[in-house]
Order: sequence, then structure tokens, then C-alpha cells
Amino acid sequence: MPLDLDLPLREGRYAVVDIETTGLKPPFARITEIAAVRICDGEIDLELAQLIDPGCAIPPRITEMTGISNQMVMGQPDIDAVWPFFLSFVGDAVVIAHNARFDLSFLDQEAWSRSGEPLPNPELCTVTLARRAWPWLGRHNLDAVAEHCGIAFDSRHRALGDAKVTAQVFLELIPYLERMGLLTVGQVLRAQRSARCQARLAAAGRELSRR
Repeated sequence: MPLDLDLPLREGRYAVVDIETTGLKPPFARITEIAAVRICDGEIDLELAQLIDPGCAIPPRITEMTGISNQMVMGQPDIDAVWPFFLSFVGDAVVIAHNARFDLSFLDQEAWSRSGEPLPNPELCTVTLARRAWPWLGRHNLDAVAEHCGIAFDSRHRALGDAKVTAQVFLELIPYLERMGLLTVGQVLRAQRSARCQARLAAAGRELSRR
């Protein structure tokens, strides 16, 4: 059933995703772990997590950060095997990620390579939303936002651990968004687009002022 964008924010269907990769930019870097957490009616529902054989070596600096080694992904399924299960799990939910531009760049690359189109799901970025709800925070990375919310990590820089924390952050954001008059899924999606547009305009203005 297609997502109703007029649903109250607390009643929306969301899939909070996180990935670990061999580097920063597709297609040069590949996914080594993928995870998703579903939120239904304001509650964390189901979880999906899978290590992935990227088909290339994992750089030592990435192993140091994530704890994911070449030995760990040896014998794991590749992204072709995992992708259908991931799509089925996400369904038509709103996709949420912290710094969504990073995660979606990889996921859209995988979607493009198979269907010629990016993921069709609406997406929300908890970095953008946290900046709107808590502008006084000095930083809005996942560590800073989780600390502000009093949320502890099971495992930092592992896909499921980060996805679970991001899901909890989003649930903490909902009351703040509602107080700003953002009561439905569609209203939050529109507000996010507006916030990103304003950020791009501000960045362009700063660039012009330096010339």
C-alpha cells in the first residue's frame, strides 16, 4: 500500500538505514555491511543486518574504524544476493539515515545499476532535522546528537548499531517537529527540502562574499 503523506508523523512507516563501506564514494567504494530498522506507529519494529562481500579488499583504516575485516566478509553474500531482501524489508516506507546523502549515494548507485532509477522512497535525513530542532548544538553528527538525547550505542560504526541509534534519535525528534507545526509525514518532507534549499543559498552567499 503506497505511503499516505498526510499520515500523522507518529503513524508513518519508516525504514532507518545505515551502511558500512570500503570508502567514501561509489562506485569506487563498495558496501561491506547493510542494516535497516523499521518504525511503525512510533515503535521500533523489525531489524535487518547483513555483512556483504564487497568483492575488493577493505583498507586497513576502514577496518580500524568499523572493525569489519577482510576475514569477516569472506564467504558472506554479495550485494546482488542481499539487495532483493533489503528492498523487500524497506518496502515503500520513508527511508531515514543520518547524513542521508552518504548512505543514499551508495543505495541509489545499487538501484541505478539494476533498474536505471534511484530508490523511489521518500527520504529524511536526521542531520537536517536535528539542525532544525536543536540549532544550539555545536555539532550534529551521530555521536553528538545521540549524546544530547542520552542514547547509548551498542556498537559504533557498525551498520545495525548506528541504524538503531538513528531510529531512536528520530523518535526523539518527533515531539520537537510537532511543536514546530510539522504534524504529518508530508509536512516534514517539505520542511526538509526547504531547509536544504536555504542551506545551499546560504553557502552560495558565503562563497560570493569571499570573491
